[in-house]
Amino acid sequence: MSMILNYLHIILLLLSSFFVADVPTFEGGKYALENFINENMKYPEFSKSNCIEGKIFVKFQLDEQGNVVNPQVEQGLGIDLDDEAIRLIKLTSGKWQNPQAGTSLVIPVSFNLQNFKCENVTAASIKEAINYYKIRKGLESSVINYYKNKDQIKTNKQDEAVMKQLKEELGLEEEIKD
Repeated sequence: MSMILNYLHIILLLLSSFFVADVPTFEGGKYALENFINENMKYPEFSKSNCIEGKIFVKFQLDEQGNVVNPQVEQGLGIDLDDEAIRLIKLTSGKWQNPQAGTSLVIPVSFNLQNFKCENVTAASIKEAINYYKIRKGLESSVINYYKNKDQIKTNKQDEAVMKQLKEELGLEEEIKD
């Protein structure tokens, strides 16, 4: 009986090491990944000034060298935290062990403000700030697309005046030349 238990123990050890080796892991493990993300995080200014916190889930694949391929937000807030989460995941490129081409992973990136005087901020004001951000980004995209495609579409003086005013109000004069 003791000999059978020893064999079972050896078989379980071999099987567990076989399965663990097939799963991509960040160099140093889960806590090393969390530390890496925290050390490299640049809390986005808009979210910081509006006391916006949250967890952004980034989905990506790995190639054979452990490089991050095709990162995208699977679940986020649609604001600057999403962009920072993707930037952080891209930084992990080449730091994954046991990668297999096409392996998909989803990693949560947590954004938390501590000691930043956000105690009196309401959920309603945070929601309003998120909506403002999305509207502003939509307007910026419209203006950029207008000027990018200006030669290819029919425009009139009224459209041009509106876009020019929006460009000035959004502070895009340097980025977009008429």
